[in-house]
Amino acid sequence: MRSEETDRTWLWIPSDSRTDSRVNSLRILFRHLLAFRSLHEADGTFEITAPTGQTWSLFDIEYLYSAAMRRPIDVTGTLRVAEDLAPGFYVQLSGVWSLIEGVHCDVKTKSKPLVLALSQERVKRFACEASVLSLSPQEKRLLDHNKANPCLPLRQQQAIELFLVLNLPEAEAAVRMGLAPTNPVGMYATSGLTRLLKLMDEGYLPRFADDGRMLSVA
Repeated sequence: MRSEETDRTWLWIPSDSRTDSRVNSLRILFRHLLAFRSLHEADGTFEITAPTGQTWSLFDIEYLYSAAMRRPIDVTGTLRVAEDLAPGFYVQLSGVWSLIEGVHCDVKTKSKPLVLALSQERVKRFACEASVLSLSPQEKRLLDHNKANPCLPLRQQQAIELFLVLNLPEAEAAVRMGLAPTNPVGMYATSGLTRLLKLMDEGYLPRFADDGRMLSVA
């Protein structure tokens, strides 16, 4: 007798192959997501068993779709007057955001530039009235959130939504994406599904973190 645990291992078989069978499974689930939603609204069904015996949960599919559609929070830094900076803020040094641990003026020079003591014993100087691109503690947390929750490229998201979930013809989906009708939108969708599964394998989808073998979580 096939166990529930065995039925739900399909998304957790790592594969480096370009023909990863999980991509086809996920494509089918997204193509039938609207019908699955309707079924759930009609009679409360939230699990469906495929002819292969695998059990799919609507909640897990919705979670995967939401993860596929997530857009990054726009955090590029804010221009602030140097003298308004304080410990806890971040400034860029060699392309890396570095924490300000201390602020003081250099009294050895007439201009008295502002000296920022940064993490890892680094130092950066600015004129007190200079405009400095910086991050507040809250902005840094949002930036870290983006890194912890990678997003699919916009084109891949559009292809998944239009071509798979909304089931538009490939040519119509391409036009809605601002592309030529002959553009192979299906390839964007496939690349997006492959990327989504890679994020899952790398542990970026917390819903599956506790027990990697389980697909459905009630």
